[in-house]
Amino acid sequence: MRTAAVEAFLREADELVSPYLSRLLTRSERGGAAFRECMAYTLFAPAKRFRPALTLAAVRAAGGRGPEGLPVMAAVELLHTYSLIHDDLPCMDDDDVRRGKPACHKVYGVGLAMLAGDALQSLAFDVLARAAADAADGGAREIRAMLEVTSAAGPEGMAAGQALDLAATGRAAPDVGGDRAAASGDLPVSPVLVEEMHRLKTGALLRAAVVGGAHLAGAPEPELGALRRYADALGLAFQAADDLLNVEGDSALIGKSVGSDASAGKTTLPALLGVEAARRRARDLSEECVRALAPLGAGAMMLAGLAEYAVSRNR
Repeated sequence: MRTAAVEAFLREADELVSPYLSRLLTRSERGGAAFRECMAYTLFAPAKRFRPALTLAAVRAAGGRGPEGLPVMAAVELLHTYSLIHDDLPCMDDDDVRRGKPACHKVYGVGLAMLAGDALQSLAFDVLARAAADAADGGAREIRAMLEVTSAAGPEGMAAGQALDLAATGRAAPDVGGDRAAASGDLPVSPVLVEEMHRLKTGALLRAAVVGGAHLAGAPEPELGALRRYADALGLAFQAADDLLNVEGDSALIGKSVGSDASAGKTTLPALLGVEAARRRARDLSEECVRALAPLGAGAMMLAGLAEYAVSRNR
């Protein structure tokens, strides 16, 4: 699929979810103007809206129209934004730039940035719970979607992946045979560990975006199984591509400093395998995504296009 078609679809997803997100943030005036501005700062900075686009594509692949996916589209973007705000904090990745702008904590301070991230996380679950409560049929689909998203955010998903990331930081080294222990003392630093970290930290939320959207559209179990396989490969491919962009991308396009992973001692696939091997791995995973979609037929073309885009993008 041509890049232009995928980018047009990303804009369509943005045009659908951004007004919805804006309404969510203006629902309350509590906490003061600076707090509300802080929540909006990173959420509405220029972004691909890749995760909401995955949800929209999954809804349509499962026979839906699209708007019924809005609760998951909003929830995954709120969770993604919260994770970015917290990742940039000095106690985590200590990054000064995000999406081409000063990181949230550089503008509003560490305390307010942390609270804004907390609020966005809570708002994600509020959106999903309200959708379930308001559903005329009892909300079974919405509850299944909510379970996908909650699992992706907590100790079986992003939080666990971030813990592995912290443990592995500073331990990428040429001896990749597995004899070097991570900070926890029992996790060998290897490509296997890195992909497990990526599967949790990045892949879990991408999977929730896909499978959660498919639940809202009423996808049957065989389709859900194909979408899970697709999303599992996509999470690894997406993060491998992200790591490659941090090595050889354009800072003006990716919106953050190139080489920041190496400077921070991050354990990544390029650091362990080398750039060419990491690039081959990303391409292989993208092809695995496309194969997984075969049972869904032509309706999954945009999901295939998003997988291809994930490894070929320049930002």
